Amino acid sequence: VLRVGEGEDVQGSIRLGLQFFVKGSLDTDSTKILPCYFPATENNRVTLYQDADTPQLPVFEGLTCHDGSDYVPSRLWRDVYDTIVSAQKFVYITGWSVYTAISLLRGEEDPDGTVSNIGELLKSKSEEGVRVLLLIWNDKSSGGVFGREGQMGTHDEETEEFFVGSAVQVANVM
Repeated sequence: VLRVGEGEDVQGSIRLGLQFFVKGSLDTDSTKILPCYFPATENNRVTLYQDADTPQLPVFEGLTCHDGSDYVPSRLWRDVYDTIVSAQKFVYITGWSVYTAISLLRGEEDPDGTVSNIGELLKSKSEEGVRVLLLIWNDKSSGGVFGREGQMGTHDEETEEFFVGSAVQVANVM
């Protein structure tokens, strides 16, 4: 259990549980774990990230993985960038907020933030013939009394406007 605050000042808590089953270890048909919307599939890869971008810090020197290889910290934004760049058929992004001005890489990898700008990167992929679809959350307060930014600051209006005239398809839903 993760708690925010201490003693009587606890502001909230969350309990998270994960349970892994080895295929074939269940008493019933191991291809079906109920309740699931989609059927179980094989040969999937999951990467767990501790942070969005963890540099190779001195504390990691000498650490090895279970297979004996050197430990290399995970880099979410680098992985997202590499995945989009290498996409050949489609890029589907679902997010509470997709801010087109953000650059995925920083520092020496993209000093001025132009190479990895998410908006331009997605436009570029769509121009290559890659199908790019965005499903973003529509903040109903944006464009109203709270101004263009809305109360939640999701950039939904900006994102939708940014891709007008491009092959990128944006679904602004609530």
